[in-house]
Amino acid sequence: MKALPLWVRRSLAIGLALLLLLVGAALTVVPVWQKSNEYDERIAEMQRQLQRFAVQAERQEQLRADLRRLQASGAAGRFYLKGSTAALAAADLQREVKRIVRANNGNLTSTQVVPTDDDEVRRVVLRVRMRGNINAVQRAFHALETGQPYLFLDNVKVRPWGGAGLRRRAGPNADVQLDVNFDLMGYVMVETQAARST
Repeated sequence: MKALPLWVRRSLAIGLALLLLLVGAALTVVPVWQKSNEYDERIAEMQRQLQRFAVQAERQEQLRADLRRLQASGAAGRFYLKGSTAALAAADLQREVKRIVRANNGNLTSTQVVPTDDDEVRRVVLRVRMRGNINAVQRAFHALETGQPYLFLDNVKVRPWGGAGLRRRAGPNADVQLDVNFDLMGYVMVETQAARST
């Protein structure tokens, strides 16, 4: 077998060395470069988050100052439930729900206080069950959500009362009674340390 000329062997050796360098670079430099880009992207995202948090922190201090000002003037009180504790506010809210449901020709079946606890404002939640026709339910919901203090309905479930058999016997023109379950939420203002010191 005839030996390859010297220039071919040198070219093959250089080509093989270049190939080994490329493979080595692909196995070491490319993953390091990719990781570096990943870290740069994560750093940029964290810096964006840090800027958003800084803006929110500045806004939070402004909102706290506004809240203290409202508390001092007494103007904020009309939006919150009356009562020095959540239990007193819940009892007052139960009376108010009963009054509104009855005033709108509904029937209050039950109310249950759901325990919650928040920081500067304490949430009071009642689980309410009522019965009435569509007009009574609509008027009661409207009165609850548009009055003062501010109240919010959540987890509303409406279904016909009495089942399909009762509705068939009552006929198509009958005033269908609805069984309604919902959570009613209001807030009690809790006096903060800053408000106490002013």
